Amino acid sequence: MVMKPYLEKIVIDANNSWALHLEDRVDNMPFEWHHHPELELTLTINSRGHRYVGDSIERYEDGDLVLLGANVPHTWCSNEKIDPELPFMVRVCWFSETWIGDLLRLFPELRRLKPLMKKARSGIVFSAKTATTVRPLMEKLKSQREDERLISLLTILRCLSLDTNYRTLIVSDRKQDIEPEPRLAAVFDYLHKFYTEPISIEELAEMAFMSPAAFHRNFRRQTKTTPFGYVSRLKLGRASALLIEGELRINAIASTVGYASLAQFNKEFKRLKGMTPREFALQYRG
Repeated sequence: MVMKPYLEKIVIDANNSWALHLEDRVDNMPFEWHHHPELELTLTINSRGHRYVGDSIERYEDGDLVLLGANVPHTWCSNEKIDPELPFMVRVCWFSETWIGDLLRLFPELRRLKPLMKKARSGIVFSAKTATTVRPLMEKLKSQREDERLISLLTILRCLSLDTNYRTLIVSDRKQDIEPEPRLAAVFDYLHKFYTEPISIEELAEMAFMSPAAFHRNFRRQTKTTPFGYVSRLKLGRASALLIEGELRINAIASTVGYASLAQFNKEFKRLKGMTPREFALQYRG
């Protein structure tokens, strides 16, 4: 089972400056690892499960409210409803960095949003108090006209900016505080598709049209790690999801994500996660 994060295309209607997604799922919320250049505010209702944001994996509950910056990889995964008679419900607002920038320039009254949007590059989960305040506003979006929705979104963003108890999720983010290097796009796409296969620095450098030395320097600047370190994070991110699902034995998971031996997998997992795969699985299943 190979994790294939993909670039999700967000379509913003010509008559709107931002996009709204309202989804009620009868079945589960599957693991769909993706990213997009738009910022995303997501409220998850009537489900509990695991939220994956960058290198963060956490259990979430009903009313989970999260703000994600541009191109932060993420997914929610759950097959557990709070009320089995109701569907899984997701309320999502997408807007561009340009849209936020224009708001801040036009309306200095919204200046509290500026530091929040910077923090969103590392993913933000808001306090239960703020989530409780925002929830009825986001639920009401479904029945509102376009102009009413815009006013509601501004009210929601104001509520978020007043939260003093939010916390960030990502420990390390390859896009944080730096501009993306376009020549590395093909490399990241390749690594996310084939991270279980052996990698060659020379081949990756050729893919990016760089010398090996320049490639290594640019890759480290973008990711704060080496290509091999980045691949390890991809492998262990998928391994963590499989451990949580509990359908495969640990040795099968090690093989699935590309480790040559169980010992190597255990050693690498403990180095990056601070616990063994078995301890991790027991913690999350509990």
